[in-house]
Parts: sequence; structure tokens; C-alpha cells
Amino acid sequence: MVEVQDDVRKTLDVVSGKGYDDYSNIYFSSNENMNALFNNFDVKDKDVFCVLASSDQLFYSYLRGAKSVDTYDINKLTYYYYYLRKWVIEYFGDYY
Repeated sequence: MVEVQDDVRKTLDVVSGKGYDDYSNIYFSSNENMNALFNNFDVKDKDVFCVLASSDQLFYSYLRGAKSVDTYDINKLTYYYYYLRKWVIEYFGDYY
């Protein structure tokens, strides 16, 4: 529990402009055109491995029929941001 509380405190610091070595800013969405990107290859019924970042690649992979998606990222904020976006999609049926 202490580890989670520490993460929350550090996250609030980052949002307010104070930085840490293990956190950095994230973009709220990808700077790539996801439709154009995913038109170049087929992920349907395949296992996908991609960077988590804003989670756009993860969600688009599932949207395009991926069997599973594994992600990686060194920035801890992407993990929390992914769950926030997932929650918005599940409870509001909208994708921002």
C-alpha cells in the first residue's frame, strides 16, 4: 500500500510540474494517424507487442481484431493513463 501511496504522491507532483527521474510527461493521444498506420498491416487474430505510451496502439490493435496485446513502457504514468482511458471506454462507451 505504501508503494501505491508513493506513486500517487509522485504522480500528483508530476502533474503540478515537479519532475522525477522515473516519471515523465505523456501525450494524451498518439501523434501518429492510427487509421493510416493500421491500414499497413493486419493484426486480426494475432498476438501484438507494442509500446503502451498513450495506449492508442493497444486499443487500435484490439479494435482491429488482435487476439492479445502485450505492452511495455518505462514511464509509470502510462500504466495509470491506460486504466483511466479503459474506464472511460467501458463506462461511457467513448474513445478520446
